[in-house]
Amino acid sequence: MRNMSKITNNIKTIPMLDLKAQHGPLNDEINTALREIIDSSRFILGPNVSSFEKEVAAYHNVAGAVGLGSGTDALYLSLRALDIKEGDEVITTPFTFFATAEAIAYVGATPVFVDIDRETLNIDPSKIEGKITSKTRAIIVVHLFGQPADMDEIMAIANKHGLKVVEDSAQAFGAKYKGRPIGSIGDAGCFSFYPSKNLGASAKTVHCCSLHFAACRRCSMSGRKTGPVSCLPPVYIHDPREGRSGKGPS
Repeated sequence: MRNMSKITNNIKTIPMLDLKAQHGPLNDEINTALREIIDSSRFILGPNVSSFEKEVAAYHNVAGAVGLGSGTDALYLSLRALDIKEGDEVITTPFTFFATAEAIAYVGATPVFVDIDRETLNIDPSKIEGKITSKTRAIIVVHLFGQPADMDEIMAIANKHGLKVVEDSAQAFGAKYKGRPIGSIGDAGCFSFYPSKNLGASAKTVHCCSLHFAACRRCSMSGRKTGPVSCLPPVYIHDPREGRSGKGPS
């Protein structure tokens, strides 16, 4: 018992996630960047967000990227940009974080779950068509644990039935499927920079890379539009039916 007590006392707890080890070597660079933002008082959007959006879009070879406030915002606004609404059905996987189904419910649509492949743990393409109905409008694919889903099969099914595809790539930034960056294959791709993700950051800055870039941008800016109005500058033209504020921090 004495020896067991000594062994127990020497056991060290290994944390599941050690963020200090990740940002420690970057402290000086991070602190300098934060000080520049504080001094500029550009806390929302600003040149840093604009620059990062362009880099993310270029990396994924898509029309554009939109900086948002959370992963849920990215999924929700992607569905809004694709005109998914009340009465529609969206197919997705049950093996994912709650936000995937939450975003579907948030636009008034109904999540329809398709079981996963036992080997990849991603949605099983062979079971998707059995869940398609006259109300089905989209598929949200989740690339779990950084492993891409079978996008060839999924896109073939989507094209056959006229469905939109949103890639929930929260855990898969940098992953590729047959040479193509994950998030660039469907109609929209959503990424999370929550600290515990594979590419974590100090804030929940999320980017939605989209083939429907203009609509995604408009939805993220409370339905902001441009156009001639006699008494107001274009920046104040908003359509509440087309969006909500999901602007990302600097």
